[in-house]
Amino acid sequence: MKLFSRSLLTSLVALSLSNNTLAQTDTDLLDLGRIQVRKEFTQHISIKSEDLEKFPAANLSEALNVWLYGTFTNKYSLVYVIDGNITTDVNVYSVYDIEEVTIVQNAMVTLNGVAQSAQMAYIKTIRNQPGTSGLTAAAQANFVEARLLHPADKKNEQNGLDNSSDFSFFHRYNVSAYKNTSRNKFGISGTYLRDVFPTIKGRDMDVVKDPSLARLNFNSYANTAVGKSSSLDLYINYAPQTIREEYNSFTTNIESNQTSKDKTGLLSSGLKFKNNFSGAFSNELNFEYGNYNRGDRSTFNTQVRDPYNLYSVNNSFSEQTANNFLFRDNLVYTRSFSGFSIAPSVNFSFRYRNQHSGDNVEHETFSNGEISSNRYSWSGSTLYSRTYLLTPSINFYYQDIFNIQGGLVFNMSESGGADIERRFPFVSSSLNVLKLIGGNSRTGLRVFGSYAQTGYFGDDVNLANDFFNPNFSNPEILGGFLSNPNLNAADGKHFESIQAGADLSLFDRLTMSYTYNERDYNLAILRLVYAIDYPFNPGGPSYIAIPSTATMKLHAVRISGNVRSNNKFSWNTSASVATIYHSIDEPVSGNEYIVADNTFIRLDDTRRKWSGGWANRLSIGNLTAELDLLAKFRGTIYNENNSSDVYNSVVLQNLSLGYRIPSSRFQGLEVYLNSRNLLANKKQNITDGRKYFGLGLKAAISR
Repeated sequence: MKLFSRSLLTSLVALSLSNNTLAQTDTDLLDLGRIQVRKEFTQHISIKSEDLEKFPAANLSEALNVWLYGTFTNKYSLVYVIDGNITTDVNVYSVYDIEEVTIVQNAMVTLNGVAQSAQMAYIKTIRNQPGTSGLTAAAQANFVEARLLHPADKKNEQNGLDNSSDFSFFHRYNVSAYKNTSRNKFGISGTYLRDVFPTIKGRDMDVVKDPSLARLNFNSYANTAVGKSSSLDLYINYAPQTIREEYNSFTTNIESNQTSKDKTGLLSSGLKFKNNFSGAFSNELNFEYGNYNRGDRSTFNTQVRDPYNLYSVNNSFSEQTANNFLFRDNLVYTRSFSGFSIAPSVNFSFRYRNQHSGDNVEHETFSNGEISSNRYSWSGSTLYSRTYLLTPSINFYYQDIFNIQGGLVFNMSESGGADIERRFPFVSSSLNVLKLIGGNSRTGLRVFGSYAQTGYFGDDVNLANDFFNPNFSNPEILGGFLSNPNLNAADGKHFESIQAGADLSLFDRLTMSYTYNERDYNLAILRLVYAIDYPFNPGGPSYIAIPSTATMKLHAVRISGNVRSNNKFSWNTSASVATIYHSIDEPVSGNEYIVADNTFIRLDDTRRKWSGGWANRLSIGNLTAELDLLAKFRGTIYNENNSSDVYNSVVLQNLSLGYRIPSSRFQGLEVYLNSRNLLANKKQNITDGRKYFGLGLKAAISR
């Protein structure tokens, strides 16, 4: 891969749009797991959780896409680092437990579980709350309707069938409380969420229970000062979840019933000990334990009305458990002189992970009331891994104007006799050009560049199940098989990543950004063996998987602004557009596909696709409003006959109107109307077809 190409050199000096304001000094550290970076020296996008709370969604990614890369940002393409740790699904937290989400745009994210075109989201959970105590309550309720997307809607119209479902119900409730003293902080919260995917009734189907997802989130933390310069943070979070569905289908001679129940439990617990034991040395010790437990039980009964009166019963049960133990220690020495600072550090991490899975299937067939056949099968597996990593690095910087940071990740894990790479170098640098030459303090131009080599470091995270999407033709939300980011370097090789960009901020109001990223990765090419209408395979296409390597290239442009005339008016806006292109190191015959960016991509489809979003938050006196647009241009819809169409899609993803009720008792009391996917152009194919509209409220007391 020619990383230092002409396009890259152009990227290093390009301008871009991002919502981090460069004229201000921000000394926050972003703990990415194996390396800590200073926020002001890192290109990033930060989103406050209060800008996401009103959006009705069960998965955080569904609220983030309009702020980031549009349809290229989804639940399969986001890797979450929660307060520095990668051990559990982000859905163990509710949106009310999160303070801020930061998307880190740097090549070093590939050292922390990011591959292909995935993005890293750094989650900062709530700890620092105002006053000595507080109580917050929130509630939200929405009607939900599902519609078929193009071209499935057209087919239903031709057959005289419905394109939309009956209304169902989404609701979410949260209660949280905290207590602060001079040396201690305590907090607890509970959230209940129920999401639905209404089923569109067919001529031969009767829906008994719409697919529904019920989730509880229990979260708690305790932080205490230890001595004069140390602190201890303890936390435990648990999220049980259940997905249910049941329906009947029938024809002239056949009647069937299918039920399923998927139960998942997510647990995250740990401690963090910070110690500033001298003026220059600081140490942070982390231990975290994550547990994933899932059981999926389904039953499929079929009765055939024929002379034999056949009746069959299929029972299946699958279970999976995973334990993730993480130990991390990060030692930093910081020395400053004449505006310059140097900060060498050493990070050590040990991760032990085990996973157990089993599948049971039982099939019985009855003829005229007597058993005619009985089959039973069972399979199981156990996997475990131990990963030892040592990461020495050094960061040299001058005020908030310039920095260069570099180091190595040493993989000290057992290789099982295989010849694997052990050393993975990385380097990152940034420069505020205008401030260096004495420009206006309210204007900044910062350029960024970073490079990293990466391998497979065992950062697998088990994710809770989500709804199965019935809009099969939608390539944007096809399931993520073969898109596991940890295919990267699983064969022991290293892969390269490079990122470059620039941020231009004007008058503390407007920021413009450009980001370029290029990565190598492993993948499997899917070669179509039989066409969908092949007479011996009427159920669908068949593929063979061909191992290969590929290169991903991303270009993203963004503009954001913050307009505040006085305390009665404010407008925060963010508009972005991105394109991602994959080049494959294999000859293409016209029948190959890959799964990347959560998209089924035909390799002979060379059209460059663009996607993005526009997010707005407006406040006028006590009135509030949110308006978000999601768009994709030159997208592809694959039809049943294996042909494809080009389409443009625009969706009003989020619209809400609220009113803050003045109160001497409540510091925050607001009621609002909200909606999701309220309007879209006719051929949009970038949502899952669900439309939400309803209302909500939030109240907060602190003292």
